[in-house]
Amino acid sequence: MTDFEKIKNYLLKWVGYCEKDRLADLESSMENPEDFTKNQGSKNYTIFAKDLYKAINEDYQAQPWCDTFIDISFIKVFGIEQAKKYLGGFSSYTPYSADFFKRSGRYSKNPTLGAIVFFKNTKRIHHTGFVYTIDNVNKEFLTIEGNTNKNDGVVANGGMVCIKRYSFNNKNIDGFGNIEYNTLKNGWAEINGKWFYYENGQLLKNCYFSN
Repeated sequence: MTDFEKIKNYLLKWVGYCEKDRLADLESSMENPEDFTKNQGSKNYTIFAKDLYKAINEDYQAQPWCDTFIDISFIKVFGIEQAKKYLGGFSSYTPYSADFFKRSGRYSKNPTLGAIVFFKNTKRIHHTGFVYTIDNVNKEFLTIEGNTNKNDGVVANGGMVCIKRYSFNNKNIDGFGNIEYNTLKNGWAEINGKWFYYENGQLLKNCYFSN
């Protein structure tokens, strides 16, 4: 399994999670997804901020958490050092997170699979998500986002983890933070429904099949 698949699968497991009404309600986990919607609140209390504090000693509880959701998920899957390499750094402030990618020359106007998308309002970058599927035919992509809701369009501070759909030319897209994920050295990997073979870390382009 590639690193892209690992983080994609982890993020997908949190779809439906809602922020909580009280700090005492933060024990929901992937093992008990029925708890995702219990004691829903509007104060930005989440298990993600709680776990991020344990990981890096930064307290982002009760703050908008779309970025915190991304950061702690990468840390959980890859560990702190590798997560930092992929993301460039950790911050709950989305303009700073975008700057991590810009400073390393990994910021683009084009969607890439596994990228971190950054959305803007009339003032600044204010929301983020993970690009997990790209539809080049219809010029659309799907995201997994924290602190949004199921309504169409960019919704910041919406209180849930949701899957969203956007057009490539959505006016609220500021850019994409590109990530070059580690791949298998040797073996098969499933990517977007197709199986590809890697040899010495290199994708053999003529060696794949569809389910």
